[in-house]
This record gives sequence, structure tokens and C-alpha cells, in this order.
Amino acid sequence: MKKLFTILLIFLIPLFNSSLSAQTDEYDWSAKFGTGLPSFINFGETKEWVEKGSGIELILGSLGYKNVHLNLSAKYFFGLKSENDITFEDYQFPDNTVYKKVFMNLTLSYEYELRNRLFIDPRMGWAKTYVSPNVKDNQGNEIELDKTTNGVIIGTKLTQYIKTTNKTYWGIFVNINYNIINYKTISEDLGGNTLGLGFGVLYKGTN
Repeated sequence: MKKLFTILLIFLIPLFNSSLSAQTDEYDWSAKFGTGLPSFINFGETKEWVEKGSGIELILGSLGYKNVHLNLSAKYFFGLKSENDITFEDYQFPDNTVYKKVFMNLTLSYEYELRNRLFIDPRMGWAKTYVSPNVKDNQGNEIELDKTTNGVIIGTKLTQYIKTTNKTYWGIFVNINYNIINYKTISEDLGGNTLGLGFGVLYKGTN
């Protein structure tokens, strides 16, 4: 809990520092879209099920006024092979079962500039996790079993922007986040949280 509080404090300090300015270029409103290549590492009992994986991220939209942004993104992970068996509802799935996992994230962030168009973007928000096995029953029918749970995401993003026109920019980013997820609502066999890492590209338009 102390580590979590420290991380949260570090990320939220910029929100209360009125001397920070995130705008080398003058604008009020901005919108961002992009894509990336995320990866994750599980901890606790969830690590014993699936330790890590990689996938694709879609930044569905980020609407900003001044330095504050509301962000919506989805991260897709397919072809995850379990290392141990697990129980979902009335089904017992063996090891080497293939799963897909999706994170939907809605976050509030504060973007501020470190130097010439290099921005750091601490964020916090809501994370929804979907887990679905890709298996068939004895009759060869695919088992439709989608499990979901909610949690909290805390993280930060570092982005270097390049100005392309008077009002548009391309950016290259790296990010790190920590997902606090109640995996027990998916299966009693699971527990622990998830660390996420990633990089990608952004397109940013301003008024």
C-alpha cells in the first residue's frame, strides 16, 4: 500500500503545480489518436496462469483542454497460452489453453512539457478487463465464455512530438502503467495485479 501511495503521489504532483506549462505552441483544445504495441506482466496467482503477453493498442480518442486530457484506449492480447489449469464457472480448462485478453481504459491525464515538445503525461482512471478462452467442448462446439472485471489503472506516458503543420503533430511515445484488478471476480484461482509497458505513435490535432 505504501508503494502504491508513493506512485500515486509522484503522478499527481504535477496537477497541483501551477507553474508547469505544457504548451510551446499556443492552443486550447486538442485531440489525439494512435496505435501502439503493448505488453503486460502478471503478478501473484494470475502470473501462475499466464505470466506475460504482447498485443496491439488502439488509442480510440483523447480530448484535451489546455493540459488536461480525457483518454479512451483498448489493448488486445491474443494467443495467450496458460501455464496451469484454471476453473471458470463450471468449466475446468487445462494448461496450454489459448485465451484472449482485452483491457479497456478510460483515464484522466495531465500533460506537461519537459523540453522542446517532449511531454510527460501522468494518468489515472478506470480499467475494464475481458478474458475469454478459445476452446471447444466434446462435440467440437466453441465454448462462449467471456469474463469481465473492473479495476484502477495508474501510469504515465512520455511522448516526443514533431510539428508537421501549423495545427498538427506526430508523436512517438513510451508508457508504463500498473493495473489494480480484482481478478477473483473472473476466477477464484486468480489473484494479483498487472504491469503494462508499451510504445507507439500518435497523431495530434489542435485548434
